[in-house]
Amino acid sequence: MTTYVVLQPANWPGATTHLCRPLIGPRHEKTGVPWVSIARSKAYGEFALVRRDEVDHDAARALVAEAQTWIAGNQRQWQVIEQRGFLVWKKPSMVRVINPSSPAGLTKNPMDDLACEQIVALEAMLEASDRLNTLDLAVAIPKRGWLVAGIARPGELLKVQPLHDIASGVHSRAAPEDAIDGTTVYFLKAGSLIGRSVNDGRTGYVSLSQVDETAWNYPPPGARRASARASQRMHTIGRRLHRLAVTLPASHEWQDTGLQPDVLATRGVILGATTKLLWKATPIPGESAGPIIEMRHVVDASLATHDRTFTYSAPNDDRRVIASGEVVRVEGASVRFPREPGRIEVRIAGADGMRDITEIAGTLRLELLAPIAGEGDAPLRAPDKRTLESDDNFSPLPALPPNDPPAWREFRAS
Repeated sequence: MTTYVVLQPANWPGATTHLCRPLIGPRHEKTGVPWVSIARSKAYGEFALVRRDEVDHDAARALVAEAQTWIAGNQRQWQVIEQRGFLVWKKPSMVRVINPSSPAGLTKNPMDDLACEQIVALEAMLEASDRLNTLDLAVAIPKRGWLVAGIARPGELLKVQPLHDIASGVHSRAAPEDAIDGTTVYFLKAGSLIGRSVNDGRTGYVSLSQVDETAWNYPPPGARRASARASQRMHTIGRRLHRLAVTLPASHEWQDTGLQPDVLATRGVILGATTKLLWKATPIPGESAGPIIEMRHVVDASLATHDRTFTYSAPNDDRRVIASGEVVRVEGASVRFPREPGRIEVRIAGADGMRDITEIAGTLRLELLAPIAGEGDAPLRAPDKRTLESDDNFSPLPALPPNDPPAWREFRAS
């Protein structure tokens, strides 16, 4: 019997009696977001939602792990439904997921392929990021069988509004048993939920929060030991993608990331970054401020990898190969590195929305997504392993220093 994730609307009456958690944020009576429930299928029939009184604590945790493992392994298809640009330079700006992995007849709606449920699968959202060449997604899940992803970040109202229009329009035409969420667009960063934009036609707001895995209403722990499956990680990129992070002090100087370019050259890489920064600078009135983060490849034969040579190439991978020494702006870039051994370096080159920059303090974390090439694939080379992470949940960045930190770094904007 297969176990599935099935979304329920925010007003679902079974939230207290069935095994579930809020899609995003902590658990309370009026979450205002859909519920993530667990279901088991019946042969040639509808699914059966798992009730809390049917399972003990250990079995409930095992079912959650099974359901998330199943949805992570779905073979999804992404349909481009909108493009932006001019003529041959058009690029996908909005996609919809089709999930042929879902069995027919799981819900009452024959068109329901568990598409909206893909929002809980880290792998699915990373696939959407890859298709749109961005780490910043805005996602609408108006009804069963519907998930649409576009490109937007919290606060970008003009970019979010088309997703709100889709959510409200599709939701208004849905049958009551199929409706999920017509007022909300969800924000994701590197595949993980980070907040939502709510607009019911009268009022609107943006709320920043994350998935709370402690919000599952597991039955109280019993005397039996947890099953082996219960100890599995709930979110994993697993078999297909590296999620790499390199944390460095903020600086305008080029810094070695410890990434191995002659291994990474075998695949496309999506680049992103997270920062906590203080500046001595003059803000430009009316403009939003943000760091300009750049990356480059530097040839160095002494740093050739001693690992096996990988020949992985993603299908239809048309990312350009940057030349050694070429400087690439990190935010949202999707590239391939040259095969020559050497260093991949990063720096903060300046800031949008600021002038007269003299000093900087804080932390820069470079974040990359790259397909896994095979068993033993290790695209990392770092003199200080403490700066590297390769996991589903990155460590929090250090807190900002005091307003006048003793260790300001001189900044020469380039």
